Amino acid sequence: MTLEDPAASLQKLFEPSLDSDEIDQILSSFKAISPELQLPALNIGLILSDFSSKAAAAYFKILPEVLESVTPDELGPWVGMGIKIAQKSAASGIRFFKEGPSVFSRMNARSVREQFIRAGLTLADADINLAVEYYRRAPGLLANMSLSEADLSDWV
Repeated sequence: MTLEDPAASLQKLFEPSLDSDEIDQILSSFKAISPELQLPALNIGLILSDFSSKAAAAYFKILPEVLESVTPDELGPWVGMGIKIAQKSAASGIRFFKEGPSVFSRMNARSVREQFIRAGLTLADADINLAVEYYRRAPGLLANMSLSEADLSDWV
């Protein structure tokens, strides 16, 4: 895959496993992000695709929404948590990425997002089921409180 043409790379990546409508949706989502973020986002997604092409498809579909709430340098650790989950359960990995916009839209402070991701990575190392539950429960928790770092730490 060429890194000079991210859209062509995505097309080649997903042609064997997705129908043309899904590929078009991924390409449309990808083209919606700013050009300077496309290559780093592509590289992260390609790493993810080595572990789960279905989780990678979910990642690319929601990427513009996630980037409304997180910085580009936060993508790598977040995808790292998703890789750990997708390795154990493809379905959980897909759901992990689909829930990303909902989870991160409720976290305004970068420090809270970073702490949330660090805690998730730690949980994923210890027990993948616990990490999945942590991630699933987070949107409800985050919707019902103004979350500080101390609050998140106590909850985890």
